[in-house]
Amino acid sequence: MKHIREQPGWDAVTISEAYGLSKKLRDRAFMQLLEFFSLLMPEVDVLYNTLQKRSIDAPGINSALCRFKENVQKMRQKTDALAATAHDGTDEPGRRVSSTAPVMKEACDTVISQVEQRFSQSDHLIAAKLVDSSFFPQHVLSFPTPELDCAVKLWPALGNKEKLKSELTTLYRHSELHTGNTALSLLKSIHENNLEETFAETVILVKIIVTTPMTTSESERNFSTLKRIKTFTRNTMGQPRLNALAMLSIESQLIQQLQDFIPKVIDTFCQRKDRRAAFLFK
Repeated sequence: MKHIREQPGWDAVTISEAYGLSKKLRDRAFMQLLEFFSLLMPEVDVLYNTLQKRSIDAPGINSALCRFKENVQKMRQKTDALAATAHDGTDEPGRRVSSTAPVMKEACDTVISQVEQRFSQSDHLIAAKLVDSSFFPQHVLSFPTPELDCAVKLWPALGNKEKLKSELTTLYRHSELHTGNTALSLLKSIHENNLEETFAETVILVKIIVTTPMTTSESERNFSTLKRIKTFTRNTMGQPRLNALAMLSIESQLIQQLQDFIPKVIDTFCQRKDRRAAFLFK
């Protein structure tokens, strides 16, 4: 930033931005929050990548969410120490507790509450607890009627509710069928023991859960507009032209709806100055 501000050849906009960034890098609160989010965002990336796996199921989602919330909660407990030790390189570490600690705690609370709100009301995750073997000991003591009602309401293919309840009650009591931790392993166990007809409704439920995506998060397939415009071969373009091309790329749908836009651009291009090629014909 100092090099940009002091060396000749840079335009006024770049120099102004470099001055603002260098001022931020000397701000104590900014550096503390920068260090805090550098610790928080990798936890978000881990959760995101876990939820993107094809083999993810309800137990895997619950486990990933629990780990994520525990890690964020631990980070929240360390915010006071982080605010006291993080500094911008000029202040003495541990000199005083910064006012950024409440901001860090609020950020952690917001992240945790948003995650809980996002996944707590997912009906398919609630219904998936019916075939989650980790809940079977609890289901033996108290049958999960709310989860059953949610599954029947969510998937009309489960027509016989009473038969499904009877099958699940029997399934929970036979621990020899609980050979794995996933719904797919439960389906294989039922198939290997030739119990498809005995647990007909349960097989339908397990097949639905196995083939239903457990999360709605999608892979990021967007490409940067700046990377599309400013390639290696066009790295020397000025700021005004770069801004204009970025606007054209972002608002391409609107531009396509304008009548005679391309001919007008060509005419303007040809009339700006004399060119070697004859673009205009009379």
